[in-house]
Amino acid sequence: MSPRVDTLIRRVVRMASRLARPMAGPSAVVLMYHRVAQPMVDPWNLSVAPDLFDRQIAMLAKRYRLVPLDELPERLHRDRGGPPLVAVTFDDGYRDNLVVARPILEKHGCPATLFVTTGFIGWETPFWWDELAERVLCARRLPDRIALATVPGMTVQTDGHDRVDVLFAIWACLRKLSSPQRDAAMAELREALPGPMPADPNALPMGVDEIAAFAGPLFDIAAHTVTHPALTDLSLEAQTREIAESRIALERILDRPVSSFAYPYGDFDDGSVKAALDAGMKLACTTEPSSFGHRHPLLRVPRLQVKSIPPQELGLRIDSLIQLATPR
Repeated sequence: MSPRVDTLIRRVVRMASRLARPMAGPSAVVLMYHRVAQPMVDPWNLSVAPDLFDRQIAMLAKRYRLVPLDELPERLHRDRGGPPLVAVTFDDGYRDNLVVARPILEKHGCPATLFVTTGFIGWETPFWWDELAERVLCARRLPDRIALATVPGMTVQTDGHDRVDVLFAIWACLRKLSSPQRDAAMAELREALPGPMPADPNALPMGVDEIAAFAGPLFDIAAHTVTHPALTDLSLEAQTREIAESRIALERILDRPVSSFAYPYGDFDDGSVKAALDAGMKLACTTEPSSFGHRHPLLRVPRLQVKSIPPQELGLRIDSLIQLATPR
């Protein structure tokens, strides 16, 4: 076969493949932030520095159409042209979301949705995972092993081990506990690992008035459970209760319906999806890094976590997800 004929055949095959493939339709990317801050330790990669965040949002406003999360399904169904759609979200309810992030978002006209873990509202101590990180990573020395009476069977060797590995080992045990069990474990850890630096006020969870102040024409509030559990470790009834009680608490603060949700840790299964539906949710976000198309299940919305990367790199990651979009 001549090279010319071979090239023609390959072109025909590619064209036939494209024609046979169903149209994916427009796609969007949902971004997930946690903190806009520069903490002393950040083993979870949850923080973006304020100046970098400003540049990231400026890039998003220039290159994409920024829309509220709850409007994405309708916009994807209706819109057929123009730059890709992007929605911005924040998880947990850190105070710096109000004090630092909100003014930057407002400056660039960027809508955002804040997923709030309602059981921490108004706490004067950090989220437990942040306090744990400070105590393990900032202690002058660690005991040779850490064993907690409140967590039977948990013994973590520290001697000769990297502190980050020690932290992750303790975190993996604590995240599976019930909220009362975890509170007891943290109280015991404070005795074993005393003396972290005073918490940055902006690292604390928002209070009731701050959550109400965050809400506005550009900014929405949504549910993120009560105690931030790994939902798949709970019964269907307990999962539904965590989600529904979070929704109800926020509706009392905001005096309006709440129908969006994010799975803590991105941890979910078919039972979690049913729990979200039973709890009154119309849209629920995961942490699966993918694009979101108009045929995508609304209770499995993927999100891309934004880390401390240059705006250009963030743009490339968004563009790659859009280009990789496949029919749903």
